[in-house]
Amino acid sequence: MGKFYTHLKPGLRGLLLMGYIIFYRVVEDSVEILRVVSGYRNL
Repeated sequence: MGKFYTHLKPGLRGLLLMGYIIFYRVVEDSVEILRVVSGYRNL
């Protein structure tokens, strides 16, 4: 689920939600939230 952002960091994924991009990575059997940024940025 989410879009891959491997051009920024290996294994990085992002999910657009309510005007924000939630950056996360999958770690074993869980999800680690790394950063939340405005979805209006051109990433």
